[in-house]
Amino acid sequence: MGAMAQQVPQRENLNTPPVQLDDVFLLRKSEMVATCELWTHALGWECRLYAGEDMIATQVCRSDQEIEAFGKTWCEALTIKGWS
Repeated sequence: MGAMAQQVPQRENLNTPPVQLDDVFLLRKSEMVATCELWTHALGWECRLYAGEDMIATQVCRSDQEIEAFGKTWCEALTIKGWS
């Protein structure tokens, strides 16, 4: 996960639309797919967690460690609920 965030330098002003980078993780449960997407953001990066088409969580992260913590927390929580 660490290399994903390093593609976009942190900056004060982002004058372009957000750009989707790599997925942090992807899990499945029956026909459903849960995806944690990584996007550029003016304050660093944004993790967007979707279950199907519904966004269920989002967090702006300023470091690789924050991205990894968000991904780990949600991946573990979903795995407990039967996602794999």
